[in-house]
Amino acid sequence: MRLIDAIYENRLLSRWAALLPRPASAIGSIHEADAEFVPLDEARWLAVKVDTVAEEIAAGLYIDPATAGRIAAISVLSDLAAVGAEPIGLLLSVVLPRGDVEAVQSRVAARRGIRGRHART
Repeated sequence: MRLIDAIYENRLLSRWAALLPRPASAIGSIHEADAEFVPLDEARWLAVKVDTVAEEIAAGLYIDPATAGRIAAISVLSDLAAVGAEPIGLLLSVVLPRGDVEAVQSRVAARRGIRGRHART
């Protein structure tokens, strides 16, 4: 077994790729880039990426929702930078725990969470 196949997340992504056909216009293949590219027209592409950091939260690496929000944003922005994309927005994917959902939402979006110090509000 190749090392990349031994990594659980990569096995999950490979399974999704097998179940869901990729468009003919897709650049590269699965596990080849930090973000996916979608053609907008002849000269422009949209780079897209999402990361919930759900596994890291489940493993207890991030307990404070503000930290989880900040790490999720940094992860996505870092991957977009790796492919040379200029961010125009942030797609937020959040898995909320049972219980005080509104408090968790507030902490994820807090100044030290998704909004960060330099984010536009």
